[in-house]
Amino acid sequence: MKKMLVGLILLFPLGLGAQPGKAAGKLAPAAFAVENIKVKLPAAVMEGHGAELLQTHIGRQLSLAVYRHLAAQNNRRLIGSLKRFLNQRNTFLKHKAKILANRKIKVHSGTIPYADYLPKDLQMLYVGEWHGVPRIAGEVESLLAQLPAIYPGRRIYLATEFLPVPRKITDWKQRLITQPDELEKISAYNTPVFAAALKAGIPVLGLSDQNSIYAFLWKELDRFPTDQMYWDFAISFEGVRQRNLRWAEILRQVRQADPQALIVVYAGNGHVSYYWDFNLDSMLGGKSFVLSLLRPDYPKIDNPFADYFQVPPDSRSLFEASPEAKLVTGWKKDSPLNKLTGADMAVFLHW
Repeated sequence: MKKMLVGLILLFPLGLGAQPGKAAGKLAPAAFAVENIKVKLPAAVMEGHGAELLQTHIGRQLSLAVYRHLAAQNNRRLIGSLKRFLNQRNTFLKHKAKILANRKIKVHSGTIPYADYLPKDLQMLYVGEWHGVPRIAGEVESLLAQLPAIYPGRRIYLATEFLPVPRKITDWKQRLITQPDELEKISAYNTPVFAAALKAGIPVLGLSDQNSIYAFLWKELDRFPTDQMYWDFAISFEGVRQRNLRWAEILRQVRQADPQALIVVYAGNGHVSYYWDFNLDSMLGGKSFVLSLLRPDYPKIDNPFADYFQVPPDSRSLFEASPEAKLVTGWKKDSPLNKLTGADMAVFLHW
């Protein structure tokens, strides 16, 4: 069994210790405990991002006593992710004026015309959601209904985290659901979304391969994992990486077999957002577009720089005036800097 090194890691990239108008030397660092490693961050970082980092990083540790070397590996990825975040923060602050000037905001009172936002030469459309927001399912249904007209003559597949992979079927084509009666036999999350896909002529492909993760943990832990052990691992850094690796393998098969198709991936933001480690785009590449469906009260979970993007008062008033209103944010011009905020387009929905 590998042992974690006991020690102190200081994450202080150049330029990250200071806030405007403050001297870096006056900022006292704050510390995180990662098993038996103490991680210190600048006070400016903790002040602006501490609550989110506790939820998105420190809360995704694994017990070293239970998971042995998987926990050590997960902690290395966690620390690497913190370093990545600090570097991205440094880049964002350096180019903040340019990034903010490139942002565009529009409030829609009814159906969002996705043809106005989506590129026509897409290979992969990633639709990320915040779990448990009822209005999100309706928005995904609206998007799916519009896609055949936006991409005429192209085959479209909906691949999703929210449908299980059938056991002992390795051919992705045999996993496709094309008829409503096939869908009725499966217990799934947000079933109306998949029914809307079939109505639009879009077959549905399950990505959730829990059986392989259970088998992976059984091999690694020398015992069959409990459901709680599975879920603890599933949301950890190493767990998300392992799940995405399996999903990417299926998606790669689809793309190789049907290279002209549009593949829509519907999953949690943590799997598809550019911001997160081991996101599917980083594994698959190609011409992609990330659409994030978000709650307006927790924007920093999926975009740590959300506080810098102030919504104009008129747009805020329009959004807050109606529960049916949808606040859409995007970009005026394509730029690699756009990916720092996690998405090419974000839709904020009341919940």
